[in-house]
Amino acid sequence: MPPRCLLIVNPQATRMNPSARDELTDILAGLKLDVVDTTRRGHAAELARAARREGYDVVLTASGDGAANETVNGLLADGVADDVPVFAPLPAGGTNVFARSIGLPNRINDAARLVRDAVTAGGSRRLGLGIVGDRWFAFVCSFGLDAEIVREAERLRFGAGVRPPRMPAAAYITLLLRQRYRTDRRHPALTFDGTGGAHGESIFMAFVCNSAPWTFLGDRPVAPSPRASFDRGLDVLGLTSLGTLPTLRVVRQMMTARASLTGPDVVSAEDQHDLTVRSSRPIAVQVDGDFLGMRTEATFRSVPAALPIPLLTGR
Repeated sequence: MPPRCLLIVNPQATRMNPSARDELTDILAGLKLDVVDTTRRGHAAELARAARREGYDVVLTASGDGAANETVNGLLADGVADDVPVFAPLPAGGTNVFARSIGLPNRINDAARLVRDAVTAGGSRRLGLGIVGDRWFAFVCSFGLDAEIVREAERLRFGAGVRPPRMPAAAYITLLLRQRYRTDRRHPALTFDGTGGAHGESIFMAFVCNSAPWTFLGDRPVAPSPRASFDRGLDVLGLTSLGTLPTLRVVRQMMTARASLTGPDVVSAEDQHDLTVRSSRPIAVQVDGDFLGMRTEATFRSVPAALPIPLLTGR
């Protein structure tokens, strides 16, 4: 019997429009497919949770990373178990970190063909995920400057009440420079305790990575922890300075390094199964590109084999 599949479409995603939606459903027509559009923030999580309870075998999203993260949280809202549907995020957003991190091409129709063939073949594998509080994440949770940029981007996009535009590299860098001069660059607020104990040095911003990369600038991956992987624990990178030269050195390493970042302005820990980040003042936090709020403490766990995805071939 063919697997029962649900496609969750965010019609406001950067690369989604009625024509693109029709092309996508044509490609997936060979599957036993139901299609539903999201109508509000949080809707994807509701649909995904209901899909698991209704016995769907496969859940797909045509969206960016935000709705993909919502869907993951909906699928796992009732816990990690064998009845979690196989999940695949089809890249309809601006950056599509999760989809590209699991080996999908950044062109949605090409990705859909790969996923269709994988679902038809029936194979799957399971990814380890991170969880902070009760929020699951696939690739990163960050504190400080990066999360402030996400908050500002959301304010500009959703506050205007218009369709969110794709944020190109130049726009991200512009926000980065603007927020860097607004943030407190003199008084580091963050510390973290990991599996191996406390790391006492105070830091200005932190990346907790479940996989690599953290983001893409165009086609170039940017990775605070290049060895972060779905198959092991969480990695954390902290910056002890937001000075111009130290920041440029760290960014350059993120774009070129294949091993752990090094230097006097970074602290790091790898393969952490449990982790706590603390702040002496409320600080911005984001998960998978979605602003989470202001926090003074966050507790993380690495959960192995949490989420099934299709076993892709030809990649």
